[in-house]
Amino acid sequence: MKLVLLRHGQTDWNFEDRYQGRSDIPLNAVGQRQALEAAARWANVEFDAALVSPLQRAYDTASAVVGHRSIERHVMDDLMETAGGDWEGLTFRQIREQWPEIFRDWRASNRDAGPVNGETPRLAGHRVVTAMTEWISVQSSVRSLLVVGHGSALRAAAAQLAGFSDETYPELSRLDNCHAHVLTQKGANFGRWELVEQNV
Repeated sequence: MKLVLLRHGQTDWNFEDRYQGRSDIPLNAVGQRQALEAAARWANVEFDAALVSPLQRAYDTASAVVGHRSIERHVMDDLMETAGGDWEGLTFRQIREQWPEIFRDWRASNRDAGPVNGETPRLAGHRVVTAMTEWISVQSSVRSLLVVGHGSALRAAAAQLAGFSDETYPELSRLDNCHAHVLTQKGANFGRWELVEQNV
């Protein structure tokens, strides 16, 4: 089985280096173009289904990639971005000034360092993996699955699936807008996955 974890296109808050979290910020013009480019990049992959975050930036990206193909879309709340707590809407500079130690650990890819009063990458990754696992467990013939969501949560999910340790987690690339981590299933057990492409 093939699993494509695709981040949404650019928003104005991405451009401004603001922490978005679950704030429902739409794609900007660059993000809309990126979504169309992603659609062309993945046009030859026959996805059996798409799991999609309900936030507009992810939903609109998924709509572009799916296009007119007969791919079922399943909107799932548990695919939303890492909850940003007190950081949502602030620029990274503002966050760094107010919470320097937590921000440093978060930028260093500490899975247990996350937004104040928000969610850690470890928790977000577990949430996303659980949602995907539960959905796949009741499917009989899914060979290729598209998941459209958010950078932090999808990166953490990919790391959990591929068995990254806390020490090796920083080696996993952050996802650029409209880029994906691609995994393949190594065996019959959902928990055995191999990361085959990063940030493509």
